[in-house]
Amino acid sequence: METTTLKIANWNELKGKLKQKYPILTDAELVYTAGKEAELLSGLSKKLGKTEEEISDIIDELQGSQKEAVKPSESSKTESGLKEKKEAMPTGVKESE
Repeated sequence: METTTLKIANWNELKGKLKQKYPILTDAELVYTAGKEAELLSGLSKKLGKTEEEISDIIDELQGSQKEAVKPSESSKTESGLKEKKEAMPTGVKESE
C-alpha cells in the first residue's frame, strides 16, 4: 500500500475552503496535527467516500488556487492598454465588440 504525502501551507485557510466545498465536514473532522496527516487523510477519505490520493489531490488543488491570484500590475496593464486604444480611435468611430 502506497503512502500518500500531504503538504499543508496554511491550514486555517485550507480548512475553510474544504468546509465550503464539502459542507458535510465538521470542525472535529478537520483537526490538523503535524505528523498525523495520515489520520486526517483517512478520516476525510471515509467521510467523503474518496481515496486518500483523491483527498490529497483536492487539498493540492485548493492550495494551488490560493497561489493563482491575479497580480495587480497585470490587471493595470490591461486597463491602461484599453484606455490607450480608445484614445487613439478617431472621433465618431464606434468600437467593435
